[in-house]
Amino acid sequence: MAWIGRFLAFGRAHGREPLSLDVIEPFLSHLAVPRGVASGTQNLALNAVIFFFRHVLQKPVDALDKIVRPTKPRRLPVVLSKREIKLLVDAI
Repeated sequence: MAWIGRFLAFGRAHGREPLSLDVIEPFLSHLAVPRGVASGTQNLALNAVIFFFRHVLQKPVDALDKIVRPTKPRRLPVVLSKREIKLLVDAI
């Protein structure tokens, strides 16, 4: 419910029809760029908006299938050097 409220407020604040499909992409960009939310948060907002359009408004959202969803950053494992491992073991 909170994401739907934010989505509708975003549409109204930017002078757009709040229940229009063209507001979704700018809303997601707004979350990512100025607000700096994590990709998981952006995905949560997108899923809430898609659910709202499909099941509450019963509007087709086929065009949304082409939206590029944010991905989680790939994290490389941290590998300790032999010296760092020795210091760690000695500290334990």
